[in-house]
Amino acid sequence: MKHYIHVIDNKLTSCGVKNLSVNVTNIEVTEEVFNEYLADNNSYIYNPNADVEKGELLVIKNPKQPIYQRLKNIDMELEEATRAYTEVLNTEVEYHNGFTYYPRYAQETYATLLSAENIAQSLGLSSFPQVIKDSTKLADRAVSMSYVELSQLTIFLAQKAQEAWAIKANKEAALMAEKIELEGQLI
Repeated sequence: MKHYIHVIDNKLTSCGVKNLSVNVTNIEVTEEVFNEYLADNNSYIYNPNADVEKGELLVIKNPKQPIYQRLKNIDMELEEATRAYTEVLNTEVEYHNGFTYYPRYAQETYATLLSAENIAQSLGLSSFPQVIKDSTKLADRAVSMSYVELSQLTIFLAQKAQEAWAIKANKEAALMAEKIELEGQLI
């Protein structure tokens, strides 16, 4: 079976096992080159100035391929940084009371309870102490907490979340700076 990469206006446009006609340059390539092109169409570039008589190839390895590959890797590393941050938010941490809590609780639940209590106190009311369950949600792992105790737990969990956020933000900043530099090299 013959394999072709199709060129229109000096640009690689597609590939296939059929020889296209009408305004398309069809370049027969090896199955290996064909498969590499299929896997990553940035792998090869068209060489319109090739002297085929001298054995020069019309389709050559793209010298910028390592840049394209690094850009793909950067995108994957950015996704990994977000995943790692989310994992920290969803991983139990042990508090000094011996129970475990998720850092995401600081913002999702406890900050809301504390805000509601501030409003209640301004009206001369109070909703504390509150029964706070740990990550297991088991009744025997629930603790009655005062406003101050819940504030301390919230700060503890928020600090864990903030540490993870700082790691993520630093990683993203470094990767985005590298990405911008590499994209500039493609111009």
